[in-house]
Amino acid sequence: MLFQLYFKASDDSELEPVSTYQPLSSSLKYATLKCELVLQNKISSVLKKFNRSQEKQEQVNQRIDELQKEIKSFEELGSYEFNSDEAEMEFKNLMKDKDLEKEVKEILGDEIEDGKEQDKTIQIDENKQLEGDQKKDIMEKINDDDDDDLFGGLLDNVPDDSTTSSESNVSSTIIMREMIPKTFTGKLPKDQLKEFCRKKDDKVKISFDVDRGGSHYKCSLKIRWSNEKKGQDKEWNMGNVACRKKIEAESYVATLALFELTDLPIYLTFPTFFRELWLELTEEKKSAENKIKLAEEQERIKLLIDVIEEKKKENIIEEKSKISDELDQEQIYKEDKSSIKHYNIVNKTSSEGEAMKKAFLNRQKNKTYMDMLEKRKQLPIYSYKDQFLEKLNKNQVVIISGETGCGKSTQIPQFITEDMLMNGYGDKCNVICTQPRRISAISIAYRVSAEIGDLPRTIGTSKALVGYQIRLESKVARGNILTFCTYGILLRRLESDKLLKDVSHVIIDEVHERSLESDFLMIILKKIFERRSDLKVILMSATIEASKISRYFDHCPIIEIPGKIFPVEVKFLEDVIEETDYMIEADDEFARKVHRQIRDEGTITITGKGQTSHNIRLQYEEDIDSSYDLNIPQEYLEQYSKKTQLALSRIDETCINYDLIISLLNYICNNPVAKQKNNIPEDGAILIFLPGMAEIRRLNDQILSDINFSDTTKFLVYPLHSTISSEDQNLVFDIPPKGVRKIVLATNIAETGITIPDVTIVVDTGKVNQIRYNERKKITNLQEMFISKANAKQRKGRAGRIREGICFHLFTKWKYEREMHEHELPEILRLPLQELCLKIKICELGNIEQVLSMALDVPLSQSIKNAIITLQEVQAITAEEELTPLGIHLSHIPVDVHLGKMILFGSIFKCLDPILTISAILNYKSPFLIPFGSESEAEIVIKNKFKEGESDLLTMYKGYILWKELYEKEVINKGGKGWETVRRFCVNNFLSLQNLLMIEDIKKQFLELLVNIGFVKIDESSKNYLSRYRFQKSRLLCAIPSYYNQNSNSYAIINATILAGLYPKIIYQEPLKNQYFTVMDSGILTSGSSGIIKVNPKNVFIHPSSIVFKHDLKSQAKERNWFIYNTLIQTTKLYVRDVSKVDVVNLVLFGRDIEIKHEHKMVIIDKWIVLQCPGKTSTILKYLRHQLNKILKYKIDYPTRDLEKEQEDWLNLILEVIKCSSNNTTTLSSSL
Repeated sequence: MLFQLYFKASDDSELEPVSTYQPLSSSLKYATLKCELVLQNKISSVLKKFNRSQEKQEQVNQRIDELQKEIKSFEELGSYEFNSDEAEMEFKNLMKDKDLEKEVKEILGDEIEDGKEQDKTIQIDENKQLEGDQKKDIMEKINDDDDDDLFGGLLDNVPDDSTTSSESNVSSTIIMREMIPKTFTGKLPKDQLKEFCRKKDDKVKISFDVDRGGSHYKCSLKIRWSNEKKGQDKEWNMGNVACRKKIEAESYVATLALFELTDLPIYLTFPTFFRELWLELTEEKKSAENKIKLAEEQERIKLLIDVIEEKKKENIIEEKSKISDELDQEQIYKEDKSSIKHYNIVNKTSSEGEAMKKAFLNRQKNKTYMDMLEKRKQLPIYSYKDQFLEKLNKNQVVIISGETGCGKSTQIPQFITEDMLMNGYGDKCNVICTQPRRISAISIAYRVSAEIGDLPRTIGTSKALVGYQIRLESKVARGNILTFCTYGILLRRLESDKLLKDVSHVIIDEVHERSLESDFLMIILKKIFERRSDLKVILMSATIEASKISRYFDHCPIIEIPGKIFPVEVKFLEDVIEETDYMIEADDEFARKVHRQIRDEGTITITGKGQTSHNIRLQYEEDIDSSYDLNIPQEYLEQYSKKTQLALSRIDETCINYDLIISLLNYICNNPVAKQKNNIPEDGAILIFLPGMAEIRRLNDQILSDINFSDTTKFLVYPLHSTISSEDQNLVFDIPPKGVRKIVLATNIAETGITIPDVTIVVDTGKVNQIRYNERKKITNLQEMFISKANAKQRKGRAGRIREGICFHLFTKWKYEREMHEHELPEILRLPLQELCLKIKICELGNIEQVLSMALDVPLSQSIKNAIITLQEVQAITAEEELTPLGIHLSHIPVDVHLGKMILFGSIFKCLDPILTISAILNYKSPFLIPFGSESEAEIVIKNKFKEGESDLLTMYKGYILWKELYEKEVINKGGKGWETVRRFCVNNFLSLQNLLMIEDIKKQFLELLVNIGFVKIDESSKNYLSRYRFQKSRLLCAIPSYYNQNSNSYAIINATILAGLYPKIIYQEPLKNQYFTVMDSGILTSGSSGIIKVNPKNVFIHPSSIVFKHDLKSQAKERNWFIYNTLIQTTKLYVRDVSKVDVVNLVLFGRDIEIKHEHKMVIIDKWIVLQCPGKTSTILKYLRHQLNKILKYKIDYPTRDLEKEQEDWLNLILEVIKCSSNNTTTLSSSL
């Protein structure tokens, strides 16, 4: 993108800068293209009017299509690349100097004159059909045309000009439009309208009423919706416009209706003339809006003039007033000045602000609002309202440290909004409240909308004050002054709006969670403060680490709010086992895993009676616990029964015991003696904390299959997870009828982000799924971890919101007190930093290491360097740390950058389903689950049934495919009746049903991300499916559009795509040996201007769990075998996992730097991969690689555009080469 620096001369002839950011080249080019489009449309109208020069018409239409594509490409650019407002201004300026009629005359020449004569003849023929005054009037009009300019009024019938006609003895001005040429392409608006309306309502009635007046037609349209949409009926007519054909009139009025009914770009499928009509309507709408804005601005200027005049009068009065009055006025001025500084407003409030104040005062008289206000006043935080507003007035940053249940998440945003409205500054108010999770943003937005007085179901409309925005779902209108969103949405906004110029307040909730995004937001806000002293920031936190955050923001004030918590009784694992009388067998699924190991003490001498001695070998069996040591002192266990002590010695505390949870639920719900003895609440919801969706599904199935909980009139079971649709999530907040017990299965999302009001019992498994980065393995994965003490406290607090409650922790008190950490480690210290580094570059914050040095907790320097090297490996940033187009897209895909790159290539190479599946597997877990002690049996089954090539990844994908086919057949097609068949298949083939369902969920999330950044195009119904999630057993699987699956059956292309993503994670096998080597992760790689360079290879080993392990890959020829891998593990040896054999042709196509040594018939990739290759072959491959890089660059730069035909042909040729190379690699081989 080009930028130009302009200067102006001052009085002393020095040059001073006027602007430093004006992308005029793009704006001028856009304006020039649009001017040409207007001219070409005029020419097309004239040619079609007289049916002249069919060949020239086609040329003009072709040029119009080209211009529209070029203009559209500008409109798709981001705001930082293309300024649309400036471009429109340039367009208007160019149009002022244009004489379209003159240009049309110069271009068409004689055809204009011929057309003019033909038009007269047509008009005369038509006039013969008329009688009396009508004929006389029209003939006079034709004669007048003869006396006109050179065009003779020829262009009068071109759109936007008018002719005169008369009808039924009544003279009126009619604009004649000819809409359909003899030949055209596209779908008529009339047909589009019918199709559109029937999708919305299959009972809709559409009626066209055509009125013929002489030689022209006019049409009116009525749409009558069924009872479901009653009240939305409407009519349209053509006004003073007419057409020469009936079908033209019908489609004209249909276009008017579609323009009003939808914002979708349906017009792109219309014939040219109707597309032009749509664009005219768009311009008219913009013009009308601009007139309204202009009128508002004129009103503001008038008000400002009145204020100035009034101020002059006040000054005259002040001069004549007494000294005491002057002092009073001075005091008032000081107070006003203080208030103005707080809201960054000059002079008086605006008329719009005063109008908003008046409207809000009317809201406050509403009974619903007053009832809500009384409930709000009962919250602990409400009594701190004045203190908070006072602190906010005097400080740029304020921290609210509130206990669970104090009301900070709903009330603080309202305190700010109400204060701004009541002071007349509503038009300057724009509060952004961020939440860590989508469900929190939505649920809190709806609650605040109701409390602040918005009408029901108006959230996110111009009638409401409150809106919200999450990924793939936006309910925000211009009138919303309080917007709830996720951290990610605000970070996306900061990419283009770097100073949040229209935002008055930013609220970051749940900062104590110390997520990567919240810590990054704090870094950015500190930088914004350097240029915006008026921006107010409110950080809301649990009581954890508030003082640390305060020091980070120059000791900003902290307001501590107590929570509204009733006493909660706490019980631990040993108490649960004791009270439920639970017992576990030694070989149970949830028991500690013990296996026997033979200990060999060597040869010893045994001496017997009579001094006889024997040498024997001493061997014995010893029990080895593969899980952990209980480490609980005996004196602590003595207070419990022997049975409980035995159960504690057997139970595996590290895994989730579903049988124990069911026993506990039975004890809580179906044991009246226990309720009385232990004061267990007889009503209220039960909230069970689980680590993830897989665990939620398993427990949900187990509860519903238990006879004691299958009666839905007594028990309601609801899952609560961030991937579940907002409609289903809202069910957990409903209070069930009396006698019905609600059981909520939730992740840590229910710890602080949302509040389920009727919870009286909490069951805490003590587990959470955390994303962890392993520096040794160089991978990111989701690990099940024990929570911290702070998390346990938060979970316990959920049971005491409305009355006394009870919390059951399913871990021992000993573990809680001795082994659990006080707080969770901040994500910035335990996650990979690649994603954060990309965000730093895309927000243009400067040097990566310098920015991260500003963090609340600064990550290790080596971690930052590792992240930068990884980003350079995948070509997301350059050696100078400049962001590449690929890096821009990867910054919007929150996964490991290697997987992100693989996913993007999967969409380009049209093998999306297998690549999304494999990426989900690598991001989560393998679909295979091998029980302890069944390794040999599982290996035989997997290799015989699922093995695909020399590839772990393709083998796992084949396991998924066979499960998917059976799932669709037995579960989806049979309405959920074939679950037992699917379970049996999984057990017999060592597949994990929970893992497979989770892989399916992750695939859906990855597909969402691709849609979001434009790499995958889907229709509106598919988009609605992606934005929702149904928690039901027989739900449909993730549907990938068929266009992106054309090569999903080609394992060669899938393998090449995997290599493109995971490169340079490469190992090679030496010929005639079973030894493997790599230069990656060996501690001897350096980064420089030439990229990654090799020093010495390092010996590695294939992991025993790999399908490639122990396989005879020794080549008889002197060639190396090459493999791609995902994971590197250092145990007793340096192992690689998730391995796939790759073809050397793919190394040439997807390696980074390539060098051809023609004299040696050699190709060198990235200075260490050396391949023998004939000169002609290497030249061809280099050229194919050049074409491939051009195609990839085009798709990365313009993801929403389709490839041109030539590009498509080149891509198909390259993919064919990839397919052929997997069967024949004789022309290319590895060098010794």
